[in-house]
Amino acid sequence: MRLRAYLLFPFWWLGLVSLAGNSTTEHLPEVRLLISEVQQKIRSPSSASNRLETLGRQQVASVLLLEMLQKPVEQQTQYRLVELLALLAQPISANYFLSSLESEDAYLRMLSATALGQLRIPAALPGLVKMLEDERLALRREATTALGRLKLKQAGKPLLTALHAEAEPDVRERMFWALGMLNDKTTLLAIQVFLTHSSETTRWAAAKALLAMGELSGWKWLKPRLDSQEDSECAYALQSLEEAVPGKKWKAEALASLHQIIQKREASLATSAAVLAARWGDKPAYVWLEKKAEQSQDIERRTYEEALDKVRHSLSNASASREKPF
Repeated sequence: MRLRAYLLFPFWWLGLVSLAGNSTTEHLPEVRLLISEVQQKIRSPSSASNRLETLGRQQVASVLLLEMLQKPVEQQTQYRLVELLALLAQPISANYFLSSLESEDAYLRMLSATALGQLRIPAALPGLVKMLEDERLALRREATTALGRLKLKQAGKPLLTALHAEAEPDVRERMFWALGMLNDKTTLLAIQVFLTHSSETTRWAAAKALLAMGELSGWKWLKPRLDSQEDSECAYALQSLEEAVPGKKWKAEALASLHQIIQKREASLATSAAVLAARWGDKPAYVWLEKKAEQSQDIERRTYEEALDKVRHSLSNASASREKPF
């Protein structure tokens, strides 16, 4: 399997050449040490990944890991190295994961699905679709997540088929999320049917998928829940809007509801509503958060500052060229 991984990508060794010819070797000893610590279970893969990101040496580490994984290693060590490779999410590792997607080892398949979704590799589509039929819940869920990240509309029909057969609520909810990320209008009517499903979690999941697609039907279903006087229902409705893409037909109405929450509800709900509105480009909500941060102290002040940071980060990701939030 390892040999075929590199035959799929005959130029994988260019990374090694690049590493060998790279004059910037300042952090190479530390990179090797981090990988060694992961091998020896001294450091977790996630901790090592965070440190490598800080150093800016994810690609160097990925090249070294690919070289190590060509050789036979003890199973648990292999898992740790592959987990680190997946967390680094470097394009040079794509073909290793494409090959591992067909492994007989379920854990390697799961790690590969995670990595290929993060890397958004279209060639992973057939393998991920096949994984939707796996008997293991964790693999079905990870394949679903990866398909959502790929955002290939070809995944819509297989996801709907799998959705109707899926018995686990957690996986079913993730399938709705993936369908929302695909934004395939041909699946719209099929998703809307689930708004009247007997399961409450399924109804919420379907609504969130529709909201992510910017669909009016999702907003019509959610609005009464958002306006609810029950704090828990209002809070969950706000959470359900976090990945929503407000459509032209309902954005103004949604902002009006959010402003009602900002003005009349308790602090945590008001703050969540303000963050949502500000992320949608609503300047009054942003100003409200700024004033709250200026007028508050200690923990309360930090809460509002963190909310502002969340808004700024979201706006920055949405439009890297925008110099000001509004």
